Amino acid sequence: QHHRPPTKPSDVPTNPKAPRRRPTPSRPPAFRPDRTNALERKTERKRRERETDRKEKSKPETMPLESCMILLDNSEYMRNGDYVPTRMEAQHDAANLLVGHKTQSNPESTVGVIAMSGGAFGTSTGGGTGAELLVSPTDDMGKILGALHGVPVHGRGGEASSGVDVLASVQVASLALKHRRNKNGGQRVVLFVGSPLEGVEGRQLARAGRQLKKNNVSIDVILMGELEENEPKLKELVDAANGSSGGEDGERTCHLVSIPAGVLPSDVLVSSPIVAGARGGGAGGAAAAGGGGGGGGGGGGGGATVAKINQDRGGVAFPYADCPRTAMFACYDGHGEGGELVSQYALHEIQRRLEVHPSYETG
Repeated sequence: QHHRPPTKPSDVPTNPKAPRRRPTPSRPPAFRPDRTNALERKTERKRRERETDRKEKSKPETMPLESCMILLDNSEYMRNGDYVPTRMEAQHDAANLLVGHKTQSNPESTVGVIAMSGGAFGTSTGGGTGAELLVSPTDDMGKILGALHGVPVHGRGGEASSGVDVLASVQVASLALKHRRNKNGGQRVVLFVGSPLEGVEGRQLARAGRQLKKNNVSIDVILMGELEENEPKLKELVDAANGSSGGEDGERTCHLVSIPAGVLPSDVLVSSPIVAGARGGGAGGAAAAGGGGGGGGGGGGGGATVAKINQDRGGVAFPYADCPRTAMFACYDGHGEGGELVSQYALHEIQRRLEVHPSYETG
């Protein structure tokens, strides 16, 4: 007879005296890393990281989509010559800088212009119209530059000594932003002030700032002249617009930049939080004080110091000589001590002289 092999563990004969041995688990083979391959992988990873960082830095920084209203002070006080060549011309240069920054940072951003003393398309003795909307928020550079170029000095209410109505102008800007074409993106008001704020109390400006905060509208204030009288009042406006987020640890979306006399506003704004954003440093007052060191005659106060003032100037006049088909593009390179003043003077004087020269009419 053939012996049938056992199929169950219970059928296997066992020795009760033999000790039980547990089966040894199978172990995977020992892993020996290849140090050469590991070093190559690490080097390749670092090379890819450097390549990615270089590509990210080379990309142009795109600012968020934003609709901006620029409020220009065109009162009689803007004729003063404490800024080169006048407050009005220095304001135009700074406004051109802001328009270029807004439109180039994001192609879909829009800019509008308001003349706070009115009279841009009327007479200067017509009883005064207050704030006048020159152009609604648009991305058409021709309309924007045309509005900036056509703002005259005009005394509100027919009074040569009258200033501007900041409260009414801010309300008009808020309405223009409310009815903007593109509802996406942020809202911002850039306010130029070069007139004394007579008859306006700080609590009224603070109330206007809280209303802007409620409507999600940020505001940047650029103060040119009348610093002692206007700065405390406008600070209340900016602080109220910042709200509780404007503390030391919070991010400030609204800024106040005070520009001392004798300093070119465009040079100060380039390094200020209004143009440079978070990269521009701290508060606007520090940026303004730093700009004063390079301009000769700047105000006191500590803060960041501008290492070198940009002495080059450039401008666009459109329409030129009241001709909608003509534009003037100019660039002036300043050198040496006072070079920025020479190029600034040439920027305005050459444009004016060419426009009235007899050979311009004859071609």
